[in-house]
Amino acid sequence: MLVLSNAPDDRTRKIAIGQIQQLGGEIIARPDGTFGVIPPTQD
Repeated sequence: MLVLSNAPDDRTRKIAIGQIQQLGGEIIARPDGTFGVIPPTQD
């Protein structure tokens, strides 16, 4: 989450989003430009 919030460029931000999604997380872009992460549900 820290990398996503402090990404210096779009490429880094896209990589962080992809990695979070691969782990099962969901990214929420907020209207103020920040991001939220919903972690995967655990069984």
